This record gives sequence, C-alpha cells and structure tokens, in this order.
Amino acid sequence: MLELFIQGETKYIEYKKEYTKTLLKTISAFANYHDGYIIIGIDDFGNIIGVDNSDSVRLSIENAVNDNIIPKPYYEIECRKRNGKYVVIVKVFKGDNTPIQSITKHTREWTHQL
Repeated sequence: MLELFIQGETKYIEYKKEYTKTLLKTISAFANYHDGYIIIGIDDFGNIIGVDNSDSVRLSIENAVNDNIIPKPYYEIECRKRNGKYVVIVKVFKGDNTPIQSITKHTREWTHQL
C-alpha cells in the first residue's frame, strides 16, 4: 500500500517530513472537502526519511486533533515500515458536520472572552 503513496503528492496525498501542528490545517482541509492521506516521514521529493518514534508521533497527532479541531473529524492512523524506516499515514475522511476548524491559540483566547 505504501507504494501508492510515494508516487508523488496529489490533491488527495500530502507529504510531511515530520510532525508539526501545521498538520492540523491539512487534516481540517481534507475533512472539509474530500478524503485524503497525509504521510509523515516523506520529503517533498518522495524520499522516505522516516520518523524517529512512530508511536510517539501517532499519539501526538491523536492528542492534537482531540484538543485542537472542532468538530472532531473521522480519521485513521497507521504506521508502516519500509526499508527500515517508519512512516505514519493519516487517512482523513470527509466530514458530515462541516465546517471543521483547527483551533489556534488566538481562537481560544477570543472564545474565552465571550
């Protein structure tokens, strides 16, 4: 299955070298418009660079989605190994309850003032 994802980025496939919170915007975008995959551990050229600790990355993503995206989108996360390197694959499904938003620090501060 991983072979399908290393053929290049498309409208439905996004590469990330590493996990950062900018991933939340991509998750929100896929959930609002169409199913999509985010593969962490692949550079923009399709090279598998891997992630250091796939279980930790997975947990970080789950926590970030739970704490920072409303309503919570439906997604699945799996870790795959290729050539001794792990990548994390996030499959995001188009949501029924759109718009789905990534909450920022500024959004939280504004919401608490209401």
